[in-house]
This record gives sequence, structure tokens and C-alpha cells, in this order.
Amino acid sequence: MICGSAKIRLDDKGRLALPSRFREHIQGLDGAYLTAHPHGCLALYSRAQFEEIVAQFEAAPKLPFFASHIEEVVVGCAEPLRLDTAGRVHLNPSLRTRARMERDVLLFVMNGRVRFWAEERWEQRHQVLEARLQDEGFSEELWRGVKI
Repeated sequence: MICGSAKIRLDDKGRLALPSRFREHIQGLDGAYLTAHPHGCLALYSRAQFEEIVAQFEAAPKLPFFASHIEEVVVGCAEPLRLDTAGRVHLNPSLRTRARMERDVLLFVMNGRVRFWAEERWEQRHQVLEARLQDEGFSEELWRGVKI
């Protein structure tokens, strides 16, 4: 299992140069798909993971509005992962716009999931979540069953 994070910079052609420690993992995702994620980032799924997501939507009887929207974001924005010979990920303009990526990008790899966040958007989200945890009385009790 591979995990970690890195700050990378989007170049003028809309490419992200993957850090070498993550490059092999990402290149090994057979037929991977890059897509928008409902949280506002970009997500990378292996072909098998993406097919499972699509199957879940296909199996759902009648999707409520919010689920239909999620399907449009995740499935409708998906495209096959494009890596060049230098191991850079090409982000098309519509994905960059959706994720509000202009320059600095944070890459997170955890538990088989790969996410790309615009740094500013990540910081805003992190501040909101931290404040919410404080407002809702976050305590160590919530972590009793988690071994970290």
C-alpha cells in the first residue's frame, strides 16, 4: 500500500509532474480514469474502481436529485488518464476549471485513493471542517475505536 501527499505545480500546458514515489503506483492503475469529485477535487480511479462506481449508478432504481447530480459529476466528467512519457498527468481545461486549479496542487494518496486538490480550495475546506469539529464538540471519544 502506498500513501502520502505532495505539493506539485500545474505547468502552463495543464500538466502535473508526478513525484517519482507516486508515479509507479499511478501508472499501474490499469486503464485509470480521472474525474471530478463531489467534494471539489479531482479523483483518480482504476478501471475496476470506476466500473464499480458506474455499476452502482446503473443499479439504482430512480436516482434522487442529489444522486443524479453526483453521477453527472463523477461519471459525466470522467476521462481516461493521460500520462506523457515524462510521467506527467494532463488535466483538460474543464476538469481544471471544475476543481479550480490554477497553479499549486496537493496530491493525496491514501488507502488506494488518489485525489488532486487546488491548494487554496483544500485550505478553505480544511478550515471549515476544523471549525465544524470544534462547534460540534469534537472530542477524543470519537477516536476510541480507531488505532492511530
